Amino acid sequence: MIDRNRPAVIVLAGWLRETREARGISLRTLAKRVGIHPSTLSSIERGYQLAEIADVAHIVGSLGVHRKNRRRLEELVSQASSLDLVGYSRREEQFLRAAYGERATHIVEWAPSIIPEALQTPDYARSLERVGLTNEAANVERQMIRSSRQLALTSDTRRRFTFYIGETATRPDVCDAHTFDSQESHIDSLAQQGNVTVRRVSAAACPPGLIEPFTLYLCRSSAIAVAVPHHQNTVFVTTEAGLDNYLRTFRSLVLRASATPPLT
Repeated sequence: MIDRNRPAVIVLAGWLRETREARGISLRTLAKRVGIHPSTLSSIERGYQLAEIADVAHIVGSLGVHRKNRRRLEELVSQASSLDLVGYSRREEQFLRAAYGERATHIVEWAPSIIPEALQTPDYARSLERVGLTNEAANVERQMIRSSRQLALTSDTRRRFTFYIGETATRPDVCDAHTFDSQESHIDSLAQQGNVTVRRVSAAACPPGLIEPFTLYLCRSSAIAVAVPHHQNTVFVTTEAGLDNYLRTFRSLVLRASATPPLT
C-alpha cells in the first residue's frame, strides 16, 4: 500500500482516470487491452497502487495520450516517493485540491491581498482579470477550479471551512463600488452557514507581505497537505516539517485575527 496523500500519486491517478473516461473506455476494457486485472487498474486510478513506468507507458499508449503528456505521466511515476510537487497545470492543481479537499475535515485558507477564490463572485473575479491580477489565458481552467471550490462550500456541511482575509483584500481597489458591495454581501451570506467561518485580519496585526497565501488541509487536528501559490503554479507540500510550519502559521493567524471583529 502506498501513501495516497503523496501529490504525484494523486495527480497520476487523476490523469489516468480522467483520460480513460474522456475516451469513453470502460475500466474492464482498458485492463484487458493492457493485460492487467481490472482490480489492479482500479487501484492505480484511485491512488492505492503505483504502476511501473512500463505499465504507465502501455496504458497511455492504449489511450492515445499525446507525447508531451505521456512524458509528464512518466515523470510523475518517478516522483511518486516525493512529498512535495509543483502543479504544472491548472488540471493538476484541480486533481490535488479535489483529492485533499475530500480527505480533509477542515480546510483553512489565508488570503492576504485578494478575496479567496472559493468566496469570489463572478463580477469580482472578472475585475481581477481586468486589472491583471489573474491570468486571462488560464481563465477557463481557473474558473473551473473556482467553481468546484465554491460548490464544496455548500455540498458537504460536515466539512469545515475557515477563511482568514487580510485587510488589503477587503478594500475596493480592484473593482467598482457596486461589485465590491455585492462581493461583501456574498461573503456575508456564505458566512451564515454553520460550516463556514470568515475572519478579517487587520494590517496592524499582520502587515502585507508578512505571511504569503496558503491553503491548509486538516484531517481532524492533523495537517495532511498545504497548497502554496507560486507565480503561475501551486506547490503542494506534505513533508512533516512543512506541515508543522504551516500549522504554526495557522495558529498565529488565529491569534492575529482574535482582536479583529468578524467580517459578518
